[in-house]
Amino acid sequence: KELLELIAINIRNERFKQKISQEKLAELSNLSVNFISNVENAKQDIRICNLNSIAGALNKNIKDMLN
Repeated sequence: KELLELIAINIRNERFKQKISQEKLAELSNLSVNFISNVENAKQDIRICNLNSIAGALNKNIKDMLN
């Protein structure tokens, strides 16, 4: 649970920093808006491939989402 919360915070913070909406992040990462919302609220487990897609859409790598 702590790891999911860390990932959620990091994704949300980076998205806000870049002024990207959840809709835009979903489009860039080829994931649904509902999925992005659930991940950002730590309500959904995330597979490595999906985390990689989100990180790539934010021009980051996976380890940036885990720090």
